[in-house]
Amino acid sequence: MTLTAEHIKKHYGDHRVLDDVSFEVSAGEVYVLMGTNGSGKTTLFNILTGFIPQDGGNVLLHGKSVDGLMPYQRQRKGMGRTFQDMRLVAGLTVKENVMLAFSNQRGERWWNTILPSSRVKKEQRQNGEIADGILKQCFIDDVADAKAGEISYGQQKLLNLACCIACNTPILLLDEPVAGVNPAYREKLTSVI
Repeated sequence: MTLTAEHIKKHYGDHRVLDDVSFEVSAGEVYVLMGTNGSGKTTLFNILTGFIPQDGGNVLLHGKSVDGLMPYQRQRKGMGRTFQDMRLVAGLTVKENVMLAFSNQRGERWWNTILPSSRVKKEQRQNGEIADGILKQCFIDDVADAKAGEISYGQQKLLNLACCIACNTPILLLDEPVAGVNPAYREKLTSVI
């Protein structure tokens, strides 16, 4: 499984943010994209994941173009991401946020919300068990029942990563995963990554 950027370009007026960016990364490997503030790292992530269009070039996943696909479609094809601004549902619990991240749940279909079958209930139990494992792996199982908006910033960063893991995509793009996190949580985040 690979993610390939071919000659990516992005301009804002006369300002060239990205000019002929090309690379390939493989699932199961860890790569680091480094640059100063404002150098285009987040812009590149936004292009790769379909949140903004590029002005030139192509994005390939498994050798096939994903240009023109929406972010959720790219995620379903195997590419997940975190954001600098954490996109958590503050009013849901930590565990509920993780469970919300699972793809293609039977319970998401409107008819199953009204009359959930035994299959849907079984899937929900299994997803709950998987979510418990992910929370433990991410060192936040002790706050599973807390509201996401009420846990510490470091715990929210771990929750953001847990939600990405729950998507079960082979390619994960982590946008500044340890920025602003105290050293104790930074070590935990690094070990999960």
